[in-house]
Amino acid sequence: SKQSQALVRKGVVALQRLVSEEVKKDEQADSSDKVTPGLLLRLTLVKALLQSTRDTEALQEAETAARSYPTALAFLVLACCKLRRGLREEGMQLLERATYAGSMNDVYNRWGFAGAVQRLRTLRKVEHLRQEAEAAHSVEGDFQQAAVWYGEALSIADVQEDKWGRATLHADRAVCFRRLRRYPEALQELDAALRLFPRYKRAIFRR
Repeated sequence: SKQSQALVRKGVVALQRLVSEEVKKDEQADSSDKVTPGLLLRLTLVKALLQSTRDTEALQEAETAARSYPTALAFLVLACCKLRRGLREEGMQLLERATYAGSMNDVYNRWGFAGAVQRLRTLRKVEHLRQEAEAAHSVEGDFQQAAVWYGEALSIADVQEDKWGRATLHADRAVCFRRLRRYPEALQELDAALRLFPRYKRAIFRR
C-alpha cells in the first residue's frame, strides 16, 4: 500500500541519517578494518533498500561499505548485491576477498567468512556442472545428458542471491528439451526462468 511504502521511505531516510552520524565516529576512531556500529547500520540500510527494490542504491551503499570497511562482512554483502544483478564473476571475486579480509577475532567477520565460503563452494559446484552440460550439448551433441547435468546444477543451486544463475540454467535446459522435442518440459523450464526474471529476453524469445 501507499502508506506502507511511505513508512519504508521514512525508515530509509532515518537510517541514512544514523549512518552518517556513526560513520563520522568511526573515522575519528580509525576503525576501518573492524565491524563497527557504522558498518552494521550501513549494511542494515543496504538490506532495507533491497527490500524496497531499490537495488541500484543498495549496490552503491554496499560498495561504499566495502571501500570504507574492507571486512569479510562488507565484502559478503557487496558480493550478494552483485549476484542479485547477475554480475556473477564480480560476485565470486568478492566472495574470494571475503575469505581473507578483516580480523577473525570479530564475530561478524567470522559470520561473513562462513557465508562467503558456503556460497563459493556451491557456486563452484554449479559452475562445474554447467560446464559439463555445455560440453555435452555443444561438443558431443548429447542433449539428453546435457539436460541431466543442468538439472543436477539446479538441484544444488541454492544461493538465494544468484537468481540470474538459476534463470540461465533453466533457459539452457529448455534448449535441450526443445532439441529432444520434449516441448512441455521446455516450456516449464522457460516459465521457471521467467519467474526469476520476468524480463529475461532470451527466455521470452525462446518461449
